[in-house]
Amino acid sequence: MFACLALILSVPDIAKVLAGEDTDPVATILANAFGPVGSRLVMAVVMVSSFPAS
Repeated sequence: MFACLALILSVPDIAKVLAGEDTDPVATILANAFGPVGSRLVMAVVMVSSFPAS
């Protein structure tokens, strides 16, 4: 719940999200926070961490 609230509060332009102009606000937030390379790295870490350990 706190992660969702943090994402909502960190949207740079909520009007674009509500109007449907920004179709992927999570990617926009990550790109603004970490840059293009950092956002891909964060997404890769999230993807790897979603797989269970054997």
